[in-house]
Amino acid sequence: MVKGSSNKDSSINEQDYAPDKSSLATWCSYRNAVIIVLLVALNGVSYGYEIGLVGGLLEAPSFRRDFHMPKEPKKLADEKGNIVVILLCGQILGGLISLFLPDWIGRRKAMIISTCTFLVGAVIQITCAIDGANGRAQLYVGRFIAGAGMGCNHTSVGTFIAEVSPRRIRGGLNGTFFMFVYLGTTCAFFANFGVQKHYESMKDVMNSANWRIPTAFQVIPAGIALIGAMMSKETPRWFVLKGRWMEAKQSSAFYLRQDLDSPEVEDLVMQIQKDINTTGKRTVKTVFKEATRTKNDLLRFVVPSLAHLCAEWSGLISLAYYSPQIFKELGVVGRSAGLFATGIYGIVKTVTAVCALLFTVDRFGRKWPAVIGTLIQAFAMFFIAISGAATQAPNESLRLATISMIYVFTFGFCFGLAMVISSITSEAPPTSLRVPSMGVSKIVASLSNLALGKLTPIMLLNIPNRGTFFIFGTFSLVATLFTIFVVPETSNLPLEGITYVFERTPYMKNCVTDLSPRKRRETQRFVISKLADNDTAVKEKIQAMPGPLLL
Repeated sequence: MVKGSSNKDSSINEQDYAPDKSSLATWCSYRNAVIIVLLVALNGVSYGYEIGLVGGLLEAPSFRRDFHMPKEPKKLADEKGNIVVILLCGQILGGLISLFLPDWIGRRKAMIISTCTFLVGAVIQITCAIDGANGRAQLYVGRFIAGAGMGCNHTSVGTFIAEVSPRRIRGGLNGTFFMFVYLGTTCAFFANFGVQKHYESMKDVMNSANWRIPTAFQVIPAGIALIGAMMSKETPRWFVLKGRWMEAKQSSAFYLRQDLDSPEVEDLVMQIQKDINTTGKRTVKTVFKEATRTKNDLLRFVVPSLAHLCAEWSGLISLAYYSPQIFKELGVVGRSAGLFATGIYGIVKTVTAVCALLFTVDRFGRKWPAVIGTLIQAFAMFFIAISGAATQAPNESLRLATISMIYVFTFGFCFGLAMVISSITSEAPPTSLRVPSMGVSKIVASLSNLALGKLTPIMLLNIPNRGTFFIFGTFSLVATLFTIFVVPETSNLPLEGITYVFERTPYMKNCVTDLSPRKRRETQRFVISKLADNDTAVKEKIQAMPGPLLL
């Protein structure tokens, strides 16, 4: 933590911001925060499971029978899109609610309410089509309610994790939710595959349990996450927003595992107070006014939404929802083979995300992995598109190479762009705008998902020569440019010091030079000196406030 109040102290303070080599020891030293974050981040498993589940269910014969799915290809593609889209409509509603709920009642209570909402939606889906009735309407209701819980939960959990994570491991902890999302999609793929193989061996593929059992599994991680949310303490930043200074210190001491009066706890509360410009009741008007007050504030508010747009339109969500159909398009024959190939796709996502969290995001920064990853994404998508346009004759080697490009794309995304999203969405906005900004970014992501959920099966059916993948490759290149010119390097910086990174001019030029390791070190020194300059002023401001927090 910054302890000095002048620039000449910054050389000493730089040691506090040096990359930590003993990462395991660091994680253990902050075990309170790590344990709570891992528990509440299990909501990501349910989130990913719900996304990964539907692609396999839509191909299940018993599911199509129980929900009276049409047999004509165009009508079937349309109905598939409807089932996917209804979940996303719920997510949009949840995103709208999350614009203010976490600020109003707290991040912890918002997590509890949204997780309970998701569980209600999951139970409604599990109990569909009992006694042979057409359960499509009930399925829509259940998916809509589950989606609303997911949309609000995404913002609540993301904000909570960002605000309780110690700086040295913030990048890794921020990414745990996304890592668990990928783990959830993997579990969904193999749940579909395992249940399918079981009932195939019993020659009973038309049993409703073929889709009902995989649907039921999603309540397990959500239930554990609910327990974790109940065990957690509210974030110190929310307490400061509400002027509850002593509780802010107690929360900081718990998550940092420090004494109540330790300098680290006091410095953290001071930095939080400096970062907060407004408190009290929030309205759409006040949020809009604050977000557009300066170009810097507007940029920090919209960057998370732009990051989500780049990710969704690069092909990620289409693969998540329709991977069995996409593998079929690329030549994987049979439902079991498609589910198995999809399961391997999920494993690649999960393993890559874990490795990136442990070894990349807090050591090598956000930008270089994202630039390399998005270029890998573009290469993979263009390869698939060109292979479809170049030859119509069957070629086994080319077919296998094309299928492998799905895994290459997945590696590139999880290695790079996924880590940018997990970090920048919570790091870029100032504390007073973090919840609204993350809520808006979730709405933008859900609207993109809604469009892609509806359009992907139609595009796969109607665009010849795998032209759909050319579109995804183009957006991957757009993501590369976005990372280079718009995303600053924020690794190993205190959350409250990131405002100074966005204030640098010319902004885009500084974002480009952030790719240089030397420039990255200069940025760290710049932020540290700024924090040191403001240290004394912040102390005086807090000393003048009523209440028990007198430093």
